Amino acid sequence: MLAIPDSTEIYHASFSEFIRAKTSELERTVHEKIGWYCSQNMGTKYCTSNVIFHLLRSAESMKSKAVGLCSQEWIDTCVEIGVNPDTPILDLKSCLSAAIALSDASNVFRLLLLQQRVEFRYKTLFAKSAFLVAEAMTALKRPLDATRHAIRFNRPIISLEESSHLSYLLIEGEHQDEVFDLLGALS
Repeated sequence: MLAIPDSTEIYHASFSEFIRAKTSELERTVHEKIGWYCSQNMGTKYCTSNVIFHLLRSAESMKSKAVGLCSQEWIDTCVEIGVNPDTPILDLKSCLSAAIALSDASNVFRLLLLQQRVEFRYKTLFAKSAFLVAEAMTALKRPLDATRHAIRFNRPIISLEESSHLSYLLIEGEHQDEVFDLLGALS
């Protein structure tokens, strides 16, 4: 492993494959345990926002549980607790793929309809009012929520002028980290 001084490298392909195989087995078990815990403790922000992520990376039976949990109610709860909007959108797409892989036609159609509603909500309704919501969140001293509404999938969804104004408001509120996040998304 020490082929070059002061550097640790895996220099044989079989060793690399061995490590990947062993960690992938462990990864599934870890996700199953975390997914089970999250499904039993949906009252916490972490569990609510990550239950589907962990269950989808578990055994097949757990994947079908994730598909069942992915609902309008779950999406609404994520919105209420301030989860980054990108998270439920990505998890919904993953659940749709899982439902297709599980050959679960009724859930495929249910998730397709849910996806259509969610994308309309986020891409049309919330995107049009993203700056106003971000401005309101800044006034409420919730700068992280402000940037979450202004940035989607690491790209700003507000104009350059609105980004400048929001940056100014965040600076006034002494929220420099969020200003850097917003400006970083602009570049």
